Amino acid sequence: MKAHLGVLLESALASVTAGRPLDVPPTPQVDATKDPRFGDFQTNLALMLAKPLGLPPRKVAEALVAALPPSDRVAKVDIAGPGFINFHLAPAAFQAVVPDILAAEARYGRDDSGGRGRIMVEFVSANPTGPMHVGHGRNAAYGDTVANLLEAAGWRVWREYYINDAGRQTDVLTVSVWLRYLQRCGVALAFPKRAYPADYIRVTADRLYDEGGADAFRVAGIDELPTEEVAAEGADDAEKNRVKLSQEAHIDRWITLGREGLGADYERIRHAALTDQLAAIRATLAAFSVRFDQWTSEADLVARGAVDKALKRLGEQGLTYTRDGAVWMKSEAFGDEKDRVLIKADGAATYYCNDLAYHVDKLDRDWPRLLDVWGADHHGYIARVRAAIEALTGRNDALDVQLIQFVTLSSGRMGKRSGNFV
Repeated sequence: MKAHLGVLLESALASVTAGRPLDVPPTPQVDATKDPRFGDFQTNLALMLAKPLGLPPRKVAEALVAALPPSDRVAKVDIAGPGFINFHLAPAAFQAVVPDILAAEARYGRDDSGGRGRIMVEFVSANPTGPMHVGHGRNAAYGDTVANLLEAAGWRVWREYYINDAGRQTDVLTVSVWLRYLQRCGVALAFPKRAYPADYIRVTADRLYDEGGADAFRVAGIDELPTEEVAAEGADDAEKNRVKLSQEAHIDRWITLGREGLGADYERIRHAALTDQLAAIRATLAAFSVRFDQWTSEADLVARGAVDKALKRLGEQGLTYTRDGAVWMKSEAFGDEKDRVLIKADGAATYYCNDLAYHVDKLDRDWPRLLDVWGADHHGYIARVRAAIEALTGRNDALDVQLIQFVTLSSGRMGKRSGNFV
């Protein structure tokens, strides 16, 4: 319909200007109105012609309206404000579209403006340490809709879910399952405050118990762990923060004990826990028809050397340095607010280190445009990821990020450590 109205305006423009060359766009701009009181479409052509013609814009609008050819698709044309021309469509305008819809079928409304360009859309990517909740649902709905729109606009779209399965939180998940298993076996222990207490942990623990019995995952040294601190009632914020750090250190002791004492069985528990959580996430997404072309594991990315490769490339370009025992990237030189740690002093890679390798891996897989859908709390993370991409590829235009706001509950709070989910 915009094209049809554009043709009418071009005819009126030729009549009003009598063929005089004017500095105006060759095709008049037509836009849908935001308020139905002002019709269905409008144009500001009269305002653009006012100065070249030396006339008030409303006079130009009146001349254009008078020169418009008749059309059975337009019921009424009026002028608003300083000279906006508003078009009110006739029923024939809507009826004329029906044959096009029937002929195009599922292709109706699509175009090729994307030019078959390749773009990867990464969305949801919720940590596999617990069930999906309404916040993840918003991300899934938004990301899938954006991917659908890009496909409708002629893009070749690849939907990807990034599984964050290489960080400390997966160790917390693993230990949580292990401790619930030990409790099922009758071992008396206090469940750590910083572990995950929800029922989904017990489901995996019970499955491991049913498969392996009561003696599969026992280790020595449990009784030697110190008692976990608990903040006293009425403690101030400083004391609460100190106790929180102490509790984090406490669960780290459990992680160390599990890794060293269980050996390969620790990875067996980890695999079982992640498998159950990913199965639940996949089922939830499938329930409202959100699909992915690929699920990429952070742990696999590390195992196949993508992180080492990225670090080597940065080092060869002189973009890393060592300070206080840690390896830093010169990200400030690429627009970040400061340099960032890649490898901590204890030798562990930061989340940022693995994530920059993942984004370069996407580009290396021949997806030249990347679109990520993140929560609004990741706003400050955009510059550092773009800095990494530019440092490793020379491109500063590869990544677009869409931020979505959090879901606000009318009451209560969600949390994996509280076991509350919506």
